[in-house]
Amino acid sequence: MEGRIRTGDIDNICGGGEAVRHWRLRWAWPHDGRNATLAGAGVPLMKQYADAGLDMMLEKATFEDGGMSVEAGVQMMHDRMRGGRWKVFRGQNDGWLEEYGLYYRKDGLLVKENDDALSASRYALMMRRHGLTDRGRARTGSDLRRSGGRIGPTW
Repeated sequence: MEGRIRTGDIDNICGGGEAVRHWRLRWAWPHDGRNATLAGAGVPLMKQYADAGLDMMLEKATFEDGGMSVEAGVQMMHDRMRGGRWKVFRGQNDGWLEEYGLYYRKDGLLVKENDDALSASRYALMMRRHGLTDRGRARTGSDLRRSGGRIGPTW
C-alpha cells in the first residue's frame, strides 16, 4: 500500500522523528516492539522509535485490564466510529480507510493482513487512559514518568 510506514523506515518516513516529535506525545508500542526486526536490521521497533527521538511509553500497548485483544480493539473503534467519537477523514487517511475496508472474517475470526495503520490506531485507543489535556502536556516528561502519565482528566 502506497504511503505506508514500514518497520525500519522511521528515519526515511519522518526524518528521524522530526515530523512528529513536535506533537509532544508519548508513543505506545506493540506487544512485539522489543523483538528485533528484519526490516530494522535487527533493531527492535521500540528502540528505532526512541532513537528517532520519540518519547516512548515504558509499557507496551494494552487495555487497562492488561489484555491485547484485536477483536476488542477493532470493535471499540467501530463502536466509536458509529457514535461519532472516532473520526477518520478522507484525504490524508485514505490508507487507513482502505485497510479498514479490507478487514474480513474467516471461520469467524478477523483476518489481520496489511493492517499497519489500523494496528497503530488500535494501540493508541488501547492506551487512551494515558491521554493528557493540553494543561497536562505542559508538565515535563520527568513529571509524567513519575506519575505514570496520569495527570488531569483523560479522554
